Amino acid sequence: MTEINSSANRVSLQQSGFVRLVAWLGLLGLSVTFAQAQALEGPPAPVEPSTVQPLPKVQNPNSTVIARVNGKPIFQNEVERALAGIPHTANLEPSRLASAQAAVLQKLIERQLIHEFLTAQKSLASDAEIDVAIEHLRQTLQQQNTTLEDMLARSHQTEAILRNGYVYELGWNKYVAHNTNDETMQALFKKFHEQFDGTERRVSHILLRPEGTTDETKLKDLVEQAKKLRDQIESGSISFEDAAQKYSAGPSHSRGGDLGYIPLNGVMAEQFSKTAFALQPDEISQPVGTPFGIHLIKVTDVKTGKKTWQDARDALQQAMSNFLFSQVLKNQLDKATIEYSAGVPHFKKGTAELEASETAANLQ
Repeated sequence: MTEINSSANRVSLQQSGFVRLVAWLGLLGLSVTFAQAQALEGPPAPVEPSTVQPLPKVQNPNSTVIARVNGKPIFQNEVERALAGIPHTANLEPSRLASAQAAVLQKLIERQLIHEFLTAQKSLASDAEIDVAIEHLRQTLQQQNTTLEDMLARSHQTEAILRNGYVYELGWNKYVAHNTNDETMQALFKKFHEQFDGTERRVSHILLRPEGTTDETKLKDLVEQAKKLRDQIESGSISFEDAAQKYSAGPSHSRGGDLGYIPLNGVMAEQFSKTAFALQPDEISQPVGTPFGIHLIKVTDVKTGKKTWQDARDALQQAMSNFLFSQVLKNQLDKATIEYSAGVPHFKKGTAELEASETAANLQ
């Protein structure tokens, strides 16, 4: 199962331009349009609600306002500072840099909208709650033989940035706690039990990889190749196992693509696992992109897990947090007024499609 596990991923990231390209897209949360995968129906896999640390508003009069969210400014140097914390962005070609800037700007917009929601709900953390959290962090760091000041220096933060982050994070946790109880978690577990009860699925795959350096055109070609191969399998021209032996670039090709049983989390690349757990037995996925290539996935067996909802309480709480976050954000985006300065790369509302404003709004 070394083909797409997390440790192999860390090694491969240093070896392949193809991997760096796909991993970079995933890091920024962009939609990989050339790798359409079947999404899980229901709460997303556990992730933190925010992927960009909150940055305090900069009151520098020389700082350019590049967007306004319901009248509140977002500054150019906020995007620059966030980009500086993302690996491999310094030498991006212009088109990819524009996508990176748009992704960061979108995250900052989303955080602003959630902050407004929490303010309206009177759910933001108080100074006293933040003080307690920081003191707890100090004690934890002390046990690790370091200090808060050292941690802030290593992460290029200030205590003001840290406190600003706690306003948001603790506030969101309060909102989730107020809207989550045993009844809701049991209902969630019942509907999506495979995500929480330890269910494992036996999967086979066909892995297509390009030769040499890779760009988006080559990736799209791989997707088309995978689609044609899938059509041949579905029509009965070739079996999945024979196709894996003939075409797959993964070590499992000698076993007809069989990878054995996998859980939902912790073993395979996230998009691979999510797709596998959305398939019916013997169903073949559409092409799926991971840092290792383009996959066709087939589920051959399901081994039901034995965890109860009480066993999965922590995962259920995180899933509820993610589910509530997505719902709140959608509602906030639907009614938000968002303006962009001319030429600022951003995504069209509700999509991952890149565009740049042609006319300047008076945002200063």
